[in-house]
Amino acid sequence: MQSRNVVAVGMAPPSLNRPGRKPLPRKASASTSAIEQQDPISLSPIACPKNAFNGPDSEPNVQCRLQAVPRDLSAFHSLTPSEKQSLEVILDKDRFFARFVLGPTFEDEHFRAIASRLYAAMPLLKDAFLACAGICTDNPAPGATRLNVTYYYHKATSGLSTFRSFQISSSQDRSLYLSLALAVSTFNIFVVGGSAFRLCRYTLPALESLNGGQAEIDHDDLAFLICILHIELEGCLFRHQVPSFRFRNRAEGLINRYLGLSAPLLSYGYDLCLLSTKLCHPDEDSHQSLLMQLQSLEAKISSWRPTYPTDFLSRYSQGEVAHMLSQAHIFRQSLLLIAHRLRHPFGTCMNRSEALSDMILDQFDSISSLVNRTVVSMDFALLVAAFEVRDPAKRQNVLDKVTLFQDLPFTYQVRLKSIMTTFWRTVDEKPGLFWFDLNRYLAPYLD
Repeated sequence: MQSRNVVAVGMAPPSLNRPGRKPLPRKASASTSAIEQQDPISLSPIACPKNAFNGPDSEPNVQCRLQAVPRDLSAFHSLTPSEKQSLEVILDKDRFFARFVLGPTFEDEHFRAIASRLYAAMPLLKDAFLACAGICTDNPAPGATRLNVTYYYHKATSGLSTFRSFQISSSQDRSLYLSLALAVSTFNIFVVGGSAFRLCRYTLPALESLNGGQAEIDHDDLAFLICILHIELEGCLFRHQVPSFRFRNRAEGLINRYLGLSAPLLSYGYDLCLLSTKLCHPDEDSHQSLLMQLQSLEAKISSWRPTYPTDFLSRYSQGEVAHMLSQAHIFRQSLLLIAHRLRHPFGTCMNRSEALSDMILDQFDSISSLVNRTVVSMDFALLVAAFEVRDPAKRQNVLDKVTLFQDLPFTYQVRLKSIMTTFWRTVDEKPGLFWFDLNRYLAPYLD
């Protein structure tokens, strides 16, 4: 995801807190699921050092909290009626923001981050963010006029043009650049239903100074950076490429609005990508050395445990705690499964791969039952687990799980299903495929 401060994923669903309200303290269940007994990821609350992040996705004295967030549209001047309608969608916290973050505790923070940036730099950010209102085009607010989808694509094109021409010359510019990248990526995924990999790949080289404390970064920008790094990592894992840079965790106890407790696993994902590229075409002398490096990396991933503040179980709702622990479990297991398939071709050494796959799929079911949504930011892990499924009936069951990603558009769900069915058809026809062979067959569906 050992004192028994554990929240079992299989527990009875709690009543979740309403968005924007701090969750009430909850007692942890003493029971653990069978999965946790096999491979525990629910851990004791490890005390974090004094420099640990101590708020939901935050640290004290952050820049955005000092900026007043406008309560109505009168603060935003010179907007057309269509732009005002789109902005109303963006600023409807309860309706718009829940899909992006792990739970209600994170929604206020994310809303404040977006609204304050729009307020501070509306002319620059306007089109990129207003395009994202297209997420709700099929479900407009009561009484609102339904805007044509071409309006949102026009805004997105303008926002992308602004992003591409943007020049970074200060720390404030980096923050605006991140905001533009986040908005355009959001449009690509949640409106178009495609991939934001190439855009994130384009974005990150200019931001490497933000990694590991080389430059100051506020907590919202760090959250955006982690989101973009994760999108790039997912793409690199499937495309046999190496991410732009290796994520360096800034403090113990970081809790991210997108990845929860799992941000440190980005570093191991980078290492896995690096080994994947080397294992594809090794010379005879280096192959054994690379396999030993892979074994060492697997051991590190297996032994990794998330750290979190001592008030973790009281700060977040029971559902949010279970969601974050399950997300960490799924992310870690998917990296181990990829490592397994870098060593052994698909269709071989199935005992370990099927066990890992089953644990991942079971976690998706557990969280869906508990919080009535699927695990945030883990659609790539569903693919990794699905690749191990051989039984036709079970394959259909996995395809049906894609509909659990109800926050993602139908076109994105179709894309996930196409990747699964293409892989299954390929692996059935071509035995002996390794993980690093995937790009050759899945490339048409990855963008």
